[in-house]
Amino acid sequence: MSLLKERFEHVFYVPRNHDLWCRPEGQKYVDSVEKLDKLLAECKALGVETQPMVIGELGIIPLFSWYHESFDREKDITGFHIPPLEMACKDFHVCKWPQGLSNGDMSLSMYFDAMNDKQLEMMKEVKIKCDHIITFSHFVPRQELCPEKRMLFYPKLPNIIGSDS
Repeated sequence: MSLLKERFEHVFYVPRNHDLWCRPEGQKYVDSVEKLDKLLAECKALGVETQPMVIGELGIIPLFSWYHESFDREKDITGFHIPPLEMACKDFHVCKWPQGLSNGDMSLSMYFDAMNDKQLEMMKEVKIKCDHIITFSHFVPRQELCPEKRMLFYPKLPNIIGSDS
């Protein structure tokens, strides 16, 4: 991020699932939330934006998010062996969540969504001041943007790419 910041006046960031992995080797974080907090603090120290901002006539709104399996509303594909999410997605093994947060329920997607709630006033300001607004997140923002399962190499992908919360 520091290299990008040297080259560009404005650099924005939202956490991605891989950013919050806590691998056992060389582990320096208690859990993924602590790692998230340190990442956001580092962004602030570098001048990397993680909050909504008006640049000229353009509004930019970073959106914090996480996934939940309820995002998948299409029928499962049958007749083929499809590995379970826990085998295909390392997040289930290398993200380490404190008590009360889990990939097994809506708690993570709600936790990240609540981070956006802290920015509501700034979001309102952007909406008032700007005719053109860009929002971005690491995850798919709307279910209708997800490809049909029959088109996917891994048909369980919709379980780990977005959330309705």
